[in-house]
Amino acid sequence: MPTTVNEIEILDPRGRVKSAKYDLAPRPRSLEGLSIGFLDNGKSNADVILERLQEILTSRYKFANVLSKPRRRPGEKWQYRKVGEKDEVIDEMVSKADIVVNGVGD
Repeated sequence: MPTTVNEIEILDPRGRVKSAKYDLAPRPRSLEGLSIGFLDNGKSNADVILERLQEILTSRYKFANVLSKPRRRPGEKWQYRKVGEKDEVIDEMVSKADIVVNGVGD
């Protein structure tokens, strides 16, 4: 804190970022015959983007299963969850889809 009128304290707004390295999930060689799901995070226009993407992908690939409507997480907006907290929408995606398109809007 400045002690006199002639001093200026400069703060660094960047803070310290903690990060971890994660391996990417293996990519399928083809989308043919896989099950696909669409996850909407609840932001504006995410549903529009995902519905259009679903139309495009299902016209190009023969999926074994499509979770046909983009699944929106509970609540009107994205709800942050604690690590390990149960999430029925995520559980459904994990159990029924080989691949998931997670869309954001705005």
